[in-house]
Amino acid sequence: MPVPDPIVDGDTFFKGVNARLDPGQLEPGFVSEAINKRFSKGIAETRPGIKKMIWSNKQADLYDDTKVYASGDYVLYSGKKIDTSGTSGNPIVFSNVLASEDTTGSYPLSTTKGPASQGATGKGPYFKATGTTTAGVNPLSDANNLNTNWSDAGDLIFGYGTVYGTGVFRDPAGAEYLIVASSSGVYATREGSHSKKLICPVITSDVFFVQCFNVVVMMRGDSLPPLSMSSLFLGFVDIEQEDTDLTIDENESDGTELIPSGNSAIFFSNRLLVPHSRDLVAVSDYLNYTRYQPVMANFRVNQGSEDELVALVKIDNNTIAAFKSNSIYVVGNIYGSTMDAVLDEVTRDYGAISAKSTIQVGSDVWFLSSKKGICSLAVASNGKVNAVELPTSAAIQPLIDRINWNYAHKAVAATYGNKYYCAVPFDGASENNVVLVYDLLQQAWSGHDTSAAFTGFDGSSGIKDFVEMEYQGKRRLFFLSTDGFINLYDDELTMCGFVDDVPKSTSSGSADFGKLTTSQIEDEVTTRGYSVNDISQKKWRSSEVHLKTNDSKFSITASYDGPEENNNTIITDKTFSRTKYDKPFDKPAYVQSNTNNDFFTKYREDYSVKLSNLIIGGVNQTNETGGVDTTLPTGSCSTNNANHTNLTICEANSGTWLYNPDGQVKDKGFDPDLHQTSINKYRFRGLGRYIQLKIANTQGRVEVTTVKVGALAGENLTRKEL
Repeated sequence: MPVPDPIVDGDTFFKGVNARLDPGQLEPGFVSEAINKRFSKGIAETRPGIKKMIWSNKQADLYDDTKVYASGDYVLYSGKKIDTSGTSGNPIVFSNVLASEDTTGSYPLSTTKGPASQGATGKGPYFKATGTTTAGVNPLSDANNLNTNWSDAGDLIFGYGTVYGTGVFRDPAGAEYLIVASSSGVYATREGSHSKKLICPVITSDVFFVQCFNVVVMMRGDSLPPLSMSSLFLGFVDIEQEDTDLTIDENESDGTELIPSGNSAIFFSNRLLVPHSRDLVAVSDYLNYTRYQPVMANFRVNQGSEDELVALVKIDNNTIAAFKSNSIYVVGNIYGSTMDAVLDEVTRDYGAISAKSTIQVGSDVWFLSSKKGICSLAVASNGKVNAVELPTSAAIQPLIDRINWNYAHKAVAATYGNKYYCAVPFDGASENNVVLVYDLLQQAWSGHDTSAAFTGFDGSSGIKDFVEMEYQGKRRLFFLSTDGFINLYDDELTMCGFVDDVPKSTSSGSADFGKLTTSQIEDEVTTRGYSVNDISQKKWRSSEVHLKTNDSKFSITASYDGPEENNNTIITDKTFSRTKYDKPFDKPAYVQSNTNNDFFTKYREDYSVKLSNLIIGGVNQTNETGGVDTTLPTGSCSTNNANHTNLTICEANSGTWLYNPDGQVKDKGFDPDLHQTSINKYRFRGLGRYIQLKIANTQGRVEVTTVKVGALAGENLTRKEL
């Protein structure tokens, strides 16, 4: 009896996630679940890593020679000490460590005795006091040895502590700074500079930042007056009423007051708008954020509802949308006298639960609603505003159902790189521990992201806010976690790499305080239910999965409709060798140090590069085996100058260093990000109307390009008798 031909089904491209429909009803290209995946160029790939920015984290104070340090204190020390007792022309100098130095730590810079820097000493730049120190006894001796009550802490990155808010400040010169309000103080930082602690009252609760002209305003809640900052030198101070140009019709001449307290504010058409007192909005004077007229410039957002005002969002130059907890309004004609403003109700069916998750997405406004999930307010070209009845998050309703609505008021959202991100608390979390991702180009959800970089290893942290800043010449998306770290998120692989940066500990009493480690990205994708457009039971026999991988370890599971005991584990923890070749079968193994200059030779199973160790803070962070240091290109001087033995000497003497000189063997180099393509075929037995494949990866990267499954027709359930 001839064997019947198999029937096949599969996907040749992937577009996004639809978790609402039955898996067997999904269209080609959609998957039923995705975690830590991105859908681009028709493939489902592992998201980029998350990188902590060293320049944006609070560092310990510089070592002070006249200070006594307690056990557990950290200092930055380069082997030279600050001396501020110099002349007015040279008020600050640095001195080497000398036994004969005076009590202020000063000594001429010409002295060459003593340690100079981390590069010379091999220690630091952070040192930790292990006991009560003596003033003048520095971390290092003349012989570069540790002095009593000092230990070498190596390279460290300190978080800001418990974070209460973040914002961006642009000073009058156009310089952009990230402002972080935390339990340890308020800081300003930017790329390439250390964090600067600003003058500011102690912050103990959430704050909100908004820029007004060249000033940034800090809203401190309903019970505390707002503060303002015009320069980093002055810091945050109480707001004082400034004189207003009374020739402007919009401004009142008398009866004005300081802007009221509030949880949030927006700068709109050269005015500061502050929601306060449940459903009132205070409108500042035109071109003056410091004051408002409480009678003439104060309007109420209410047409009989009892809910509280949550957020204000700009629609156009004269119109704002006012989101309350159970209703939405539009306020128009906000120009000239606010007495001409018009209030229209959009819907009383649902509202917004979080101010920072209510943002503009293109011309529309997206927001998180406790009743419907992520919804949108559509703005037509003629300015007409309508509430869209079908939630934007309809396709991921099972994920929306997992939101912990008791803490959903902390949700935050952002758009970047044609994607929409919404950080929310899942399951029992009290902080935002998951990011929902929507691809605006694909017009489909990409699933959700999880990471220890969000939560910390103990699960106690979360995403506090998203912020966009310029970094490496481009505006990029960052998130500030509640444990006080700034993280570069969802950027290019060359910037973010394949792993997430996670602090080992955020407890100052821990030996791992200030140290980072890496966490592998665990990603997975579950395909749609392949049914071959046939509702009958089928005998599933084979699968073919095309992947592009780099240092991957993946497992594939088959599941069917019906009881879970019918599932099949097809392959578990599959890896590829860095040294073996697929063909020819007898080809000698690749030498991982690349001494043979053959990194790019084809048919090798895996092209990832794994070094022998990774040193952070003087500690080997690599807990795996099998790594080998790679031989780097050596090159030579373009003029063959025998004295130019390396690149540094060559370029210091105006030479040109070449890695591939003509007439010599070309150094082909290596590419640690190179992915190898593999076709993974498996045979198994299963029975069901449809089959789903779950491809889960626990290290490196996996790009799923194509999936195909094969089956034999099952028995018919009915028979026709003549």
